[in-house]
Amino acid sequence: MRNNSEWTFGVTKLEKGKLWCGYVKNVVDGDTVDVRFNIYGIQWVRLVGLDTPELGEEGYEEAKEFLNSAF
Repeated sequence: MRNNSEWTFGVTKLEKGKLWCGYVKNVVDGDTVDVRFNIYGIQWVRLVGLDTPELGEEGYEEAKEFLNSAF
């Protein structure tokens, strides 16, 4: 798992080039979070540049706990 303090949020439903404000509602796994946006409600957001184990793979829990501690 890479640690990058300058994460990019990859949200396909939101218009690129604009700043979107929201807060993390839930950590799904080591590279995915649910974010509540004022305009769009809760959206599933994958953090670009991170590649962590998925559910059922070795290291999943540790990756999820690490991301959760970052928020």
